[in-house]
Amino acid sequence: MTQEIAFANANNKTIIPVVLEPNLDLPVFIKNLKYFEAYTNTQQASDYLRRYVLQAADKKSKIDALVALDLGAALLYLLGSGK
Repeated sequence: MTQEIAFANANNKTIIPVVLEPNLDLPVFIKNLKYFEAYTNTQQASDYLRRYVLQAADKKSKIDALVALDLGAALLYLLGSGK
């Protein structure tokens, strides 16, 4: 588990630990993160995580589209300039 957290951190990935039970002795690598206490309200936790994941996917999709648009514009510029 610690290797997965280290890999995610090294690659700037979002980590959302979900704690399902109260009063657990959490490992240090999770204690230092902002974690989600799903046991307080399971439905609210599920709704929040669903919204978060959908928003993150939408944001990534928009960024990918902008990158593709920029690359296409650069390619058209290079083709149009005769290089």
